[in-house]
Amino acid sequence: YITVYHLTIKKAYADMYCRQGENLEKAGKYPESIISYKRALELAPKVDYYCAELARAQQRAGNYTEAESTLKRAMGLNPGNPFHYAQIARLYADWSAKLPADSSERTTKLNSAFIYYGIQAVLSPTNPQVYREMGEVYERQGDYQAAVLKYQQAIKMDDQLSDIWFRLGKAYQQGQDVARMIDAYERAFKLGNKQPRAELGKLGED
Repeated sequence: YITVYHLTIKKAYADMYCRQGENLEKAGKYPESIISYKRALELAPKVDYYCAELARAQQRAGNYTEAESTLKRAMGLNPGNPFHYAQIARLYADWSAKLPADSSERTTKLNSAFIYYGIQAVLSPTNPQVYREMGEVYERQGDYQAAVLKYQQAIKMDDQLSDIWFRLGKAYQQGQDVARMIDAYERAFKLGNKQPRAELGKLGED
């Protein structure tokens, strides 16, 4: 009973430090939030959620290598949690954007992002947001054709998501496919998304 009591107390303190870290992180105090998350992990080292929270703060602080290590620890603790694969995919995508466009390291990080998005897709086969995020990464790289394919995959899963129709329209716009752009924007607008009107207004000004 004493052992169980001590474990319960430690977990309660760990949760307290985690909440403290979340509040500090929301305030933009990333170094302080990192300290709080690490204290939580010291008390409960096998809680993968604390690792994920710590990694997010580390990424926001620009500590990509540390965030990568922390997320791999989270995946080791709970390999079946698709959230960890999504988070590390976002980490690699964000990391790649900070690297020179012609560097091999940037290419490696992008490839890693898509590998982990792929794992997330396997673990969450009905989640269209996986493909939306992949599409956004391709779009940021200027590969609009690949972006269109990912957005279309997302829409096949759920055609009622206005933000994905809007992203599809943007990708068509960047690829200068005007007819399909208008169709996607109209679908987004009918679903309640007001952004297409602004985009079409900009085109009218040009």
